[in-house]
Amino acid sequence: MSGPAKYFRRFTPENPAEIREEIEADRPRLSAARQACDERAELTLSIGMGFGHYVTGGEAEAVPLLDRALILARRLGDRRAEIEALLHLATARQYLGERELAQTLFREALDRSQVYDIRDFEHFILHHQGRCHAEQGEIAAARLCFGRALTLREVLGTPRFIDSTRGALGALDDWQSR
Repeated sequence: MSGPAKYFRRFTPENPAEIREEIEADRPRLSAARQACDERAELTLSIGMGFGHYVTGGEAEAVPLLDRALILARRLGDRRAEIEALLHLATARQYLGERELAQTLFREALDRSQVYDIRDFEHFILHHQGRCHAEQGEIAAARLCFGRALTLREVLGTPRFIDSTRGALGALDDWQSR
């Protein structure tokens, strides 16, 4: 591969300014939740703000929020939030170029999904993990992840998710030949 782009089909929201405004509006709420020792509110806000940061290019700001969210989710026994925090933390780490760590976090998220039998995030995890594999030049592993994600997404029947994964599968050959 001679000089591929840094990211493989990185998600970019349609409304980044709106997301940044939401993050700013949530800052005082997060501070208040921390002062009140309201870990449930802190968890919810940390996940939301962490996600908002990394989808708008602020992955460095996302990581501490998502690290904290993961700690809180585990402390509170919130398995769903734990899986979601792992997914978002993995993606933020991927965007920071820490792809080996990201892969470890993606694997942990998939493992937790299966152990806890909470499968709602599985197609997202597999899709994001596939993108990370592509960025690492691991095309066969990327294709496998996207294939598994597509199967799950076809069962869900959400056209935008199906189209996104089909597009990723179709773009792998071009990515590999760069």
